[in-house]
Amino acid sequence: MLYELELDKLHEALVDQQICVTVDESTDACGRAAVNIFFSFKNKTKLVTTKHLKKVDSTTILQFVMSTIQLYNIPYENVRCYISDNAAYMLKLFQFLKPFFIKLYYNTCLAHIYNLVGGTHLSLNAITTPLLSSCFNSSLDTNLDQNENLNIITATLPPLPVKTYWNSWFKFVFWINQHIPFLITFY
Repeated sequence: MLYELELDKLHEALVDQQICVTVDESTDACGRAAVNIFFSFKNKTKLVTTKHLKKVDSTTILQFVMSTIQLYNIPYENVRCYISDNAAYMLKLFQFLKPFFIKLYYNTCLAHIYNLVGGTHLSLNAITTPLLSSCFNSSLDTNLDQNENLNIITATLPPLPVKTYWNSWFKFVFWINQHIPFLITFY
């Protein structure tokens, strides 16, 4: 009942609105492909639907996008922008959509661009993996207590970097920078 009320509100809010369609594919906890479609309008962004697809390519996502736009009765001339990552099948999807939506333009998702630029964190794996492994697989705390030559009153374990949380990588790198003398002595 509540779902239907919210769906009706969304249908009403979309009447005569210029919208931007954002399509993003991810995986759920079971490893299945989950495709999300968002509509942006009136400075709001709403998740309008999610679907698990057995095959993710430009054709299956095209069908999903078109059925979603039809479900919400969006006139084709009101669909102005398409945002996605820069995967080849998403770019191909734009080529399929363009003839239907004459005023449509494409933009790569800014978060995905940042992720590509920030991909340099992958090169940090050569440094971070052995460091994290030695810190957490050995008894670092015991080694700290037993090594009196380090002259360090408190040494903390490094903050764990999380792939999708950029600040955690910065915190990790800053931790390394702050503890370089300790790390050299420790290793």
